[in-house]
Amino acid sequence: MKHWIIAALLLASPAAAQDRMTPAQCTGSLSAVTAMADLPATLGTAQVDDEGWCRLSDVEVPIDDVSGLRIGHLRWRASDIARFIEGGLPPRTIDIEGVDFGMTARTGDPVFDYLLGLQMRQAQMSFGASLRWDGVQNAVTINNAYFEFDATNRIEATARIEGVNLSDMAAIQTSLGTAGLRSLTMKSQFDGWFETYVAMIVGNMVLAEGDGTPEAQVAARKRQAIEFMNDLPDSFMPTPSRSALAGFINGLPTPRGTAQLQISANPTIGAVRAARLAAIPRDADLAQLVEMALDGVTALFTWTPAGQAK
Repeated sequence: MKHWIIAALLLASPAAAQDRMTPAQCTGSLSAVTAMADLPATLGTAQVDDEGWCRLSDVEVPIDDVSGLRIGHLRWRASDIARFIEGGLPPRTIDIEGVDFGMTARTGDPVFDYLLGLQMRQAQMSFGASLRWDGVQNAVTINNAYFEFDATNRIEATARIEGVNLSDMAAIQTSLGTAGLRSLTMKSQFDGWFETYVAMIVGNMVLAEGDGTPEAQVAARKRQAIEFMNDLPDSFMPTPSRSALAGFINGLPTPRGTAQLQISANPTIGAVRAARLAAIPRDADLAQLVEMALDGVTALFTWTPAGQAK
């Protein structure tokens, strides 16, 4: 649970102007986070910077006994922060930014820990996002969320989640059954981050020793992915998007270019849709499951290989 709370806060760039944070709000919000996430009280002292944000420098957040996250500079601001400090309720708005993000290790091997530290300090990773809760429409919007590995490797996203009531703890619990994704836009620049950070994980899941060379297995998996995509309903993904997605898949595992995915859903994607799926008879075929899962969902995809005009 602790790590989910940390991830949510880290995924939370500035948008609309906020009131300046006060020293008491900075100290109080940091204390509330450390208590809620069961973090050590040694993250540092939050100060108000020149722009009115709360700021911490040289932050180390432990993940387990031997590893953690390092953030060179972390800053945040929020409105109605008293809800969070005094009652543990999410603030109505929150902006977060982090720079010089990386991993730390205390394995007991001083050489490995030293070398990993050097490697991580060369990374220029950063992140940020703005979250807004509209209490009238009961919707949360996520704007300008991004994770940047370096200048040419970046992921950014915006989203709208409806059916969210954050008025009090009881309403939040009820929202677990009503909240759903209405829209999502994700865009990414690929210039090496996939093979550096993802290929090892995915490869260990889909490739197997004894099933041919890794290169042959990758080619087969790509063909299977494209065949599956071509069987999806036309109402879900139009032909131009299918062609673009096929071009991206064919570029794996070393894609170079810019991809964008836009998803809209009516009804929303959430617990209600999941309950409808759970009610489908067990002898239903895959086509029925896909049709039910994607009913009212539209996906548009574009892929611009590096070197082509955007």
